[in-house]
Amino acid sequence: MKSTKGITLIALIITIIVMLILTGVTMNIAVNGGLFNNAQRAVDDTNAEVSSTQDRVDELSGVLDDVASQQDEHNWNRAGDNITCNHCGLSFVIGDYLGYTPDATSQTVTITSEEAGDENDYYYDSTSNTSDKTATVTTTEIKETISNPQVVQTDFPTTQTFTQETGHYWKVLGIEDSDGNGTNETLLIKMASPTENGLYLAGPKGYNNGIDILNKICKELYSSSRYGEARSIKIEDVNNCFQYKPTGGMYYYNGSWIETNGFNTQIKNLPTWETIKANGTYTPDGTNTEEALGSYKVDRYYYYVGGLYYINNAVTGAKTYISLNELCTIFLDINSNNTSYWLATKGVVCNTFVGFGLGAVDYYSVYSVLSMLYSSDSSGRYEYLGICPVVCLKDEIPPKINGPEISIPNYEL
Repeated sequence: MKSTKGITLIALIITIIVMLILTGVTMNIAVNGGLFNNAQRAVDDTNAEVSSTQDRVDELSGVLDDVASQQDEHNWNRAGDNITCNHCGLSFVIGDYLGYTPDATSQTVTITSEEAGDENDYYYDSTSNTSDKTATVTTTEIKETISNPQVVQTDFPTTQTFTQETGHYWKVLGIEDSDGNGTNETLLIKMASPTENGLYLAGPKGYNNGIDILNKICKELYSSSRYGEARSIKIEDVNNCFQYKPTGGMYYYNGSWIETNGFNTQIKNLPTWETIKANGTYTPDGTNTEEALGSYKVDRYYYYVGGLYYINNAVTGAKTYISLNELCTIFLDINSNNTSYWLATKGVVCNTFVGFGLGAVDYYSVYSVLSMLYSSDSSGRYEYLGICPVVCLKDEIPPKINGPEISIPNYEL
């Protein structure tokens, strides 16, 4: 009998059918048993773990970046006139000249009368108490009429154009905790002498916009991409240079100036409030109500040099001793034209009416309000003062250089 080798067609078909049946059974078990769901959960869990790990890595990287940043951040401390950085060991003295040169790309900055005000924003003549644009006084007389505003007839500019003035020296002004974290990370330098080209400000527009205008001009013309951004000097910068803390605002009553207890006294709480209301309730923001006017706080104050080494509180006569370096940094760098300069600081002064204005450094006096650009009797005035940029150095510091010697006057005020 002959034997047969191989797989018959029927056997092959049966085998295939059996395999299909087994595959179906296996798939049914896998699906019903949750094998795929378990596999997907495993994949999801793995992805979540990877994401969590990446988040932790990012968090740790941020911590390391913060540590590196803190290590690179200056930590200035002042003792007397000496300023030292605990981080890098650099040391300066108030008044040191630094080799700073602005590289701002702006060639000019234009300020319009819509921003700074114009002759239509002031019209008060104190000699007749009437609107009179023909009244004339000298520049010196204007500066002496802090509580008695007058108007000077002038061709008030509709636009004011400023260009970067070159050849100015820059000197150390002080230190600042710019971000409020308790570390003085900023070294402040100021232009040694204010700009020859001054800024006109007038009326409520000058009062409302003056700080922004000053900072805009300084930023766009005197900043440095390498060293830092410029802004206008403020009264706080001057006080910090002198290490002087004013104790209160000032108002005029019964023939003398009186100092308030701090800077939270509202105008409506002054003994002159009834007289102030009788003279008018005009405010620079246009609200013009007793409630609006009365809510302003009396924060005007000034002090002056009483000798080469101390400044006097103009009300109490209290002396705060200062160094010659501090004196020269704030006062004796005023340029050859003895141009006073604006402070980017608003203030309010009161006697029988309320005056609103910006502060200034004027010869040997520091005013929280020099110009009363607007008053509660709707009177106004204008002022023309120089601009004094300050640069905030947080990273790279320019080297010390030799600057011009300052002639110290022989006087005792």
